[in-house]
Amino acid sequence: MASMVGGCLLLVALLTVVSPSLAHVTWESCGEGDVEVLNVTMTPDPAVRGGVFTFNLPAKTPRVIEGGHVSVFVFYKGIPVYFENDDLCVKTKCPITSDVFTFTNTQQLPSITPPGPYQLRIKASDLDGKPLFCAKMKFQIVSGAESKSAPLLVASR
Repeated sequence: MASMVGGCLLLVALLTVVSPSLAHVTWESCGEGDVEVLNVTMTPDPAVRGGVFTFNLPAKTPRVIEGGHVSVFVFYKGIPVYFENDDLCVKTKCPITSDVFTFTNTQQLPSITPPGPYQLRIKASDLDGKPLFCAKMKFQIVSGAESKSAPLLVASR
């Protein structure tokens, strides 16, 4: 029995060392606008350099939105590295008439993207320039090798 417990503890310790520490996307509202961001999801999580990743923001609106603009700011270790300004209707179907809608952004990451911690701020406004929503996200980009699952280790006697 003691050797079984010891084997299980060894397995947990090995998985902790072998598996990279990969934080999932975290987010918070910037507090701008009358659209409420309900959640943020990213796939894959973590993002893999050289690959495609998508983030979705389900949101709730109290009014019809005919269109607008969206700005995406990306920071690597606090340094601005990317900016995108786009039509809101490219990222979601307009007009937005339903109570709940999903904003989607898909990006192809260059293969030279450095792995590490990233921050992203997304701000949207309507056609009159009135703020709709703002969200800040923290996420990881990893190299392809880091994204692979740790091998299953079996403890033996």
